[in-house]
Amino acid sequence: MALHVGIGTSRNSESSFEAGKEACERALEKIPGHKAEMIVVLASVIFDQQEMIKGVYATGGGTPVVGCTTAGTITTEGPLEHVVGVLALHSDTLGFHPVKVEGISKSMREAGKSFGTQLQEKSPKVAFLFSDALSGNGTEMVRGIFELLGSGFPLMGGAAGDDMNFKKTSQYFGDQVLNDAVVGFGISGDVKYAVGADHGWKDRHSAYGDEKRRHHALRTRREAGILALSGLLRRAGVGL
Repeated sequence: MALHVGIGTSRNSESSFEAGKEACERALEKIPGHKAEMIVVLASVIFDQQEMIKGVYATGGGTPVVGCTTAGTITTEGPLEHVVGVLALHSDTLGFHPVKVEGISKSMREAGKSFGTQLQEKSPKVAFLFSDALSGNGTEMVRGIFELLGSGFPLMGGAAGDDMNFKKTSQYFGDQVLNDAVVGFGISGDVKYAVGADHGWKDRHSAYGDEKRRHHALRTRREAGILALSGLLRRAGVGL
């Protein structure tokens, strides 16, 4: 089994179509034959969403596209803002199965069950989802998916952002720009995967350093976390 991955980005602010095209071209350059079986797009809301996704889809030659708007994109270049980021996936042995469900705010649980039903038909080993964060309780949607696929099913992904505006997010499916939707894809075949987690904090002190300074560092981190949460809640119009 071989999975080839290409990543491309663009900051072209003059043309949203060209931004999508450039990011996709740069991703495809890194995989065999410059042809992908699945394309994932994460993009800032500063772009004209329909023009940007047209640029990606046209460049990908009709390859299935999924993704969403973000509040920043983490790539091999590091964390980036106000960019179009494209992930191109190619494999001769794995199957990629795009899925979408619209109108998810009517019932997040039922939307999850619909998403899970579509995936179930393809017998995937792992799946990724990108949903509208403003449509409702994402936990209920995940529970709906697990009702169909089992609580131990490896499900990854996240909710769409809008550069911290909390007003409107978009989801991508093919050359469509959707709202109030969840999109994603499953991977079938002989899939081997690993899950990792990390954070942005860097410890300035040795594990064997002065205990008082270490306690101060931990306290500072906690206070920074509270400040960050306060800022997010204020942006969302929620008092703390």
